[in-house]
Amino acid sequence: MLHKLLFLTLLVRGTAVYGQQAPITPSKSPPTPIVVTLALPPQQPWYKRPEWIGLVITGVYVVISGLTLLAIKRQVNLMATQAKFMD
Repeated sequence: MLHKLLFLTLLVRGTAVYGQQAPITPSKSPPTPIVVTLALPPQQPWYKRPEWIGLVITGVYVVISGLTLLAIKRQVNLMATQAKFMD
């Protein structure tokens, strides 16, 4: 019974109507904007940054893959030549 009475009191007062709150009166002065400045570290030269290491490793893998493909191509050519002589 007490809960219903409390709910009716809040309902009549207007603070419990569909979850709405009592109107808030605006303040007299507008809020001051907050300015945040980020202090970034100075840029390092390219050779001191870690990004180039991935590039170099990838380049080495590409060179190794190219040499492997050249060796495979040479073997294919030798096998094709041997197949011609077997006929």
